[in-house]
Amino acid sequence: MEALKNKIDKFTYSNISQTYEDYDSEKAYSLIEDTEAQTSDSVCKLGNYYYRSVINDNQGNNPKTHLEQEWIGFRYSNQSAMLDSSSLSKSVVEGDDLIVEFRKGTITNLAIGYFEASSVIIEHLDEAGSVIEGFTKETYYSVNENVIDQWSYMYEPYSAEVDRGLYIPIPPIGITIRVTFKMVTATNRASCGFFSGGEAIIFGDTLSDVNFSFNSFATKELNAFGGLDIVNRDVQELVDFETLIPTNQVVQLKREVKKIYNEIIVFILDPTEDSEYEHLMGLGVIQDATVAGRFSSTKSMMSFSIMESI
Repeated sequence: MEALKNKIDKFTYSNISQTYEDYDSEKAYSLIEDTEAQTSDSVCKLGNYYYRSVINDNQGNNPKTHLEQEWIGFRYSNQSAMLDSSSLSKSVVEGDDLIVEFRKGTITNLAIGYFEASSVIIEHLDEAGSVIEGFTKETYYSVNENVIDQWSYMYEPYSAEVDRGLYIPIPPIGITIRVTFKMVTATNRASCGFFSGGEAIIFGDTLSDVNFSFNSFATKELNAFGGLDIVNRDVQELVDFETLIPTNQVVQLKREVKKIYNEIIVFILDPTEDSEYEHLMGLGVIQDATVAGRFSSTKSMMSFSIMESI
């Protein structure tokens, strides 16, 4: 398992458009009840967030200082969503590729999660912006994407939109990195849920028995006829696993866990190149980390419990 704390807090360039306009203290914002019908008349951007007006004639009330009064938080802005602490909020470009550039600095690895792209192109640029080296990572889309048995073969709906994960080593070349998410023709868009670059902390080899459980935030209520109505919301992953580490590194890795214990970072359970399990990667926080005991004369086990940040 490897852990990656994000060092990318802004892009030097991106083509991600702003969905709603910046906050204007001279403008009177309105209330639009339908969540899916919001416009810049009812929603504004301030910092990295979009805010939604909950009253009509909403003028001169700064969303940050009047939050939960005249305004409520709507979502992360389109430009910031792929850099936020939520794995499921996405930056989206409709009708084109999604392109971002950032300064490489001391970044050794790049983790990209919940993205939609027909391929991903990584290019290393010099100070003048010329390409020194690049490569393309192809993805694929299949009617059988989620088919694992006869039942799912019969009932799995066809979809050309599949969320992916990539974990990419960054060589020590160039000044700037450009990442291009090529548009998926079937959906006419490209998107990314989380985008993290940093220096990998290695916590040994993950053992095969990885336990996935889930928190469901669906609401369940009886309707007027006694039937059960379920309103689906997000489902949060809870992951438990163990790793094998050299016994002489136990104290050092305990210190590393302490440094990141309350940080939302990327955890890569399977960091092998071209992992068939898409690296079993997720953005989350450590709930528990324990030295579980000796495995052999030179190896010890560390037990981890990770909660996804949604």
